[in-house]
Amino acid sequence: MKKWLFLIVCFLPVSFLSKGQNTFRAIVKDSADADILPGVSVIIKGTKIGAVSNDQGNITISQVPNGTVTFEVSLIGYKKMALSYHFPLADSSPVVILVPSEAIEEEEVTVTSTRTNSRIENVPVRIEVIGQEDLEEETVMQPANISNLLGETSGIQSQTTSATSGNVSIRIQGLDGRYTQILKDGFPLYGGFSGSLSIMSIPPLDLKQAEVIKGSSSTLYGADAIAGIINFVSKAPSFTPERIVVLNQTSLRETDLGAFFSGRTEKVGYTLLVNSVNGQAVDVNGDGFSDAPQLSQLSFAPKLFFYGKDSSLFTAGMNVTYEDRIGGDMYAIRYKTDSLHPYLERSQSQRDYSQLRYDSKIADNIYLTLKNSVGTYSRSLQSGDVYFKGQQWNTFSEASLFIRERQNNIVVGSSYTTEDFMEDKTLSLLDRSYNYSTIGVFIQDDWHPGKHLVVEGGVREDYQNRFGSYTLPRLSMLYHFTSNFSGRLGGGMGYKSPTVFTEIAEEAGYRNVLPIDKSVKPENAAGVNLDFTYKFYFGNTANLTLNQAFYYTRLQSPLVEDSVSYAKGIIKYINATSPIISQGLESNIRFSTHRIDVVVAYTYIDAKQQYDKVDPYLSYVPKNRLVGTFVVNTTNKWRFGLESFYTGQQHLPDHTVSHDYFVGGLMISKSIGYFTFVVNGENLTDTRQTRFENVVLGPETNPTFRPIYAPLEGRVVNLVVRMNF
Repeated sequence: MKKWLFLIVCFLPVSFLSKGQNTFRAIVKDSADADILPGVSVIIKGTKIGAVSNDQGNITISQVPNGTVTFEVSLIGYKKMALSYHFPLADSSPVVILVPSEAIEEEEVTVTSTRTNSRIENVPVRIEVIGQEDLEEETVMQPANISNLLGETSGIQSQTTSATSGNVSIRIQGLDGRYTQILKDGFPLYGGFSGSLSIMSIPPLDLKQAEVIKGSSSTLYGADAIAGIINFVSKAPSFTPERIVVLNQTSLRETDLGAFFSGRTEKVGYTLLVNSVNGQAVDVNGDGFSDAPQLSQLSFAPKLFFYGKDSSLFTAGMNVTYEDRIGGDMYAIRYKTDSLHPYLERSQSQRDYSQLRYDSKIADNIYLTLKNSVGTYSRSLQSGDVYFKGQQWNTFSEASLFIRERQNNIVVGSSYTTEDFMEDKTLSLLDRSYNYSTIGVFIQDDWHPGKHLVVEGGVREDYQNRFGSYTLPRLSMLYHFTSNFSGRLGGGMGYKSPTVFTEIAEEAGYRNVLPIDKSVKPENAAGVNLDFTYKFYFGNTANLTLNQAFYYTRLQSPLVEDSVSYAKGIIKYINATSPIISQGLESNIRFSTHRIDVVVAYTYIDAKQQYDKVDPYLSYVPKNRLVGTFVVNTTNKWRFGLESFYTGQQHLPDHTVSHDYFVGGLMISKSIGYFTFVVNGENLTDTRQTRFENVVLGPETNPTFRPIYAPLEGRVVNLVVRMNF
């Protein structure tokens, strides 16, 4: 009897409490068109009790207490709501929750390339930012590297430089890829020999944004920025952990697996990127030679963040990337070389670098930044019977002060860089080793004399151990004519120290490439940019942005091949006596709503080498290029994307003119819970240069190749699964 009384006494409170528990059922819809809204978070205020609407918009929440209960409703792109109900409800049928869409608010974009961490609309320098949304889309379309996304930007061209290895060079405003300075978080890690395959070894999974500065910009970071700068900015950890895994399989038999993890506490944070690529060689047109290489790539990039007092931050990171590319005769790739199939192109490389950075507030308006990186890049290259191997060490150190005044943002600092290349002398009688070291001091001032005008002036003084001093001034102005209409005008200078690492030498496998002669001078350039931006707003739901830009760049003493030696099969570098002039315009139109994004970009380039009176047009430069993208996001987490590219005729190094061509693609994605499933089709028109002409010439035992100006791999379809958890 006592046992039963004990059980009854224990059961009564549970029974009483259960009467205070209710179940809340609801259907969530868009208030504008009554479309079902999946993925909406509904949580009891002040608790962790809640649910997320499923594909039918349904929500079920149990353990709701009696009395008045407030639910918080949220979904990206829609207004946050707080709805209160008194329980128990009089009607047990599901409640209909109508959520209004949020008025379009332009994302606040902060740029870091100019060191002032200013909002993009207040920066006098013309900077184009590829945002996180576009980068995330790229991770599900091309998880291995970011070259395709850059090629969608006006004024930037992704050029394939090898018919068999698939190497890609990034050209800005028509100038060769070696004139583009590649940065990662403001660190110049890719120069000289280490610039090889640089854009092919940067996966987008850990990137927050990419900042593009077009035109001569050596004032900012020193040598190599004659055509412009591309700065890839990594994600920083937040208190909300981020965990992403991406699996990609393409019709070209390439498999990519990438993962990114991040998180932080009050004092410590971390990010970790791991990415692997494995692909088989593919002969698309059946000529016996690869159009896509056999590829193995592995990247590993951990980074730690230590948060101190007064907003100080110490960051320590490293990156290790290994890559092996094999192209050439398909028989030799699959089996082994023999007397009938001897031709292979193989590139094995390893890139390792460290990054250290310290940021601290040393006074109310003064901030200190210290940077250091040490990197090594080794590569062995086989091109037929020619072998080349070398290793380069790079170091970069910089100290700067950022002083924020009422009308001025001043940056002053100093940097020291080294570039030490050592060639394996056992493979060649030519010794093309070199050692460059450069010390520089710089100052820049963002002056705000009024709310409509911003003027940014700067100067850099570099001293290089071999070529002496360079003075590099820069001046830019931004004027807001109205709140919707603004204009920018700017100009600057750039220089590049000569090395043997050009696209011509890469194509030749460094066969018969002579060392840089003592008489060769650095290249230098000056350029000016002018652009206007106008924004139209259609109520609170749509906007249209128009941007029209003009540019002019003059490259003095360009490094070219001596024509007499080149005719004998020898590459000897000299300075041309006349300049290269690249000028043109870029027109960009963007229309956005919370569900639709349309971009149309046109580029006109007139690039001429004044020293060549017979064929003055710069090679691989399409005079006309048109890019169009169309993206639709639906309420039930479907996403559709269309892209198209028209590339006009190009003058080629063999004094011929290429075909123009059109390429189109389609992407469809669907998000279900933690997963996003994507079907992506690149080049669905199956445009290939091999449809126009034979690319491989000569006998199989010793082939030569036509200049590459169009895609070789043709249509590519990939299936992607992305998991965010």
